[in-house]
Amino acid sequence: MGRTDFNTTPNWRATVLLSASMPFALAAGTGGQYTAEYLKQRELGLALDHPITDPPQEVQTPNAADDLSKVRSVLGLSVTDLANCLGVSRQAIYNWQAGAEIKAANAAKLEGLNRAVETLESVQIRLTPILAARRLPGGQSLREVISSGGDVGQAVTVLVGMLRNESVRRAELAKRFVGRRPLDSHDDAPPVSDD
Repeated sequence: MGRTDFNTTPNWRATVLLSASMPFALAAGTGGQYTAEYLKQRELGLALDHPITDPPQEVQTPNAADDLSKVRSVLGLSVTDLANCLGVSRQAIYNWQAGAEIKAANAAKLEGLNRAVETLESVQIRLTPILAARRLPGGQSLREVISSGGDVGQAVTVLVGMLRNESVRRAELAKRFVGRRPLDSHDDAPPVSDD
């Protein structure tokens, strides 16, 4: 009688059913892939019985107030300058900042300004007052183009191109003058007489 007969143990049917269904129950958390690797990870406590999901990220869509603020700060514009550039009143700018709806034509102009700002940011150029006052081909500065309501995106593209060309020229000159010694301050001074 060294052998246990399943028929004589209480709940023998439950034991047989449980042992037969155990592999399927373990596979449920694997997405149906009951593998040796999964069992190994499960023994080490590394396997998860549920899929990992990232919490839903709230997508923040920029609104007009954010765009206006960004454009004003990067381009260094006053409300009056921005209003002139967009061809609207100062009150319209204040209303938009407060959440008022923008007409499609004005939204397109604001989007153009926003693209100009993104161009400056993408090439990591900080618009200083000197750069804003710098003359572009055609004679206007970026500040004047903005104030007159001209094509700011085109003006920024031209300014970035000018700055890139100058950077290349500076690098070429630096290579050319490698190894030359700088002038000492007394080398260019007029000769002193012995009198």
